[in-house]
Amino acid sequence: MVNIAPTLFSELEPRASIIDVNGGLEAHLVAGPFKDQASAQRRCNQIRQRIITPCSPVTFAGRVLNRN
Repeated sequence: MVNIAPTLFSELEPRASIIDVNGGLEAHLVAGPFKDQASAQRRCNQIRQRIITPCSPVTFAGRVLNRN
């Protein structure tokens, strides 16, 4: 995603979390941190418009990912 829309992700720290959804596991990309919920929501709106992918504000947690 950084290659598709670098300005949306360049200053964010990527993390990964595994979520149990209806008895199955899903991997989620988490990016942040944001100063507040409103800032995260604004960025999600930009992400959905620019790269058409699901996005919703969540707690900034998960395993730190290496950008390389």
